[in-house]
Amino acid sequence: MSWFNKRLGRWCVVVDGRQMYRYRWVMEQHLGRPLEPTEHVHHINGDQADDRLENLQLISPHEHSRLHLADRQSARSRFHAGNEWSEGESCAGCGTREEPHYSLGMCTPCYRRDYYRRRRERAAHAATCTRCGAEFTGFEKNAKYCSSTCNAANARDAHYGRAA
Repeated sequence: MSWFNKRLGRWCVVVDGRQMYRYRWVMEQHLGRPLEPTEHVHHINGDQADDRLENLQLISPHEHSRLHLADRQSARSRFHAGNEWSEGESCAGCGTREEPHYSLGMCTPCYRRDYYRRRRERAAHAATCTRCGAEFTGFEKNAKYCSSTCNAANARDAHYGRAA
């Protein structure tokens, strides 16, 4: 049985009751033995869904990390090289021209600050503390307590079997 895990972008299989990635199973079949946990399988062309034997390479964890670190560093430099400020352009948040352009016309720090501010506003909702009855603004969907003090007191009472 096999299926494609969209979140990870990889094929998975069940073999002899073990769930594993298909590329590891392909390499095990090629070698004729189970892989050690310290053996990594690298996709040569970078496509994690391409599990052809010609695209797979057995390498050490250290070598695998080194290969992917180089990929991340080159991607980061390509991002910054293609996102310089245009003539007469500056950050919409702070007006600087020293940070590379990120998104929405803002530099990286301003974009991140705005992103988290919007995220907090979107998630904020009024709630009532189940311990003390106080009204508070919760940022999580199922917020039950107004503070860590009420949360700890409730956990303590539950541990000792006392009613709240």
